[in-house]
Order: sequence, then C-alpha cells, then structure tokens
Amino acid sequence: MVGKKRAPEIVENINRLLEFETAGDPVTGLRWTQKNTKKIAEELSKIGIRVCPNTVAKLLKELGFSLRTN
Repeated sequence: MVGKKRAPEIVENINRLLEFETAGDPVTGLRWTQKNTKKIAEELSKIGIRVCPNTVAKLLKELGFSLRTN
C-alpha cells in the first residue's frame, strides 16, 4: 500500500505539479485540481516516477483533495 509516509518523493512531486493548478474552499479546507489522475501519472512519468492513476488517486485523497469531475 502506498501512502504519504511510503512515497514522500511522489507526494512532493504531486504537490509541485499541482502548485498552480489547485483550487479550494478556505472554509472547509477542501481542495481540488482540474487535472485528472491519468494526466498527473503521465506528468510524473516524464520526470522518471512511474505510478498508476489509481495510486495517484489514493495519494490525492490522503492529501485532502476531492476527486471530482466537471
């Protein structure tokens, strides 16, 4: 099982990738991004981190992101 403690490099890079692509609600603390998990996994693979979209989804959820679609 991948989690924040077991995958700090992945989490760090996800945060970096989403730094300017994150929106949220300051009252509830809910965060979201326009990028889908497949796109994030593809961008991570470009920098040498191979991870599947399902793992990205789990990590985003652990980071407090809401996984919504438009």
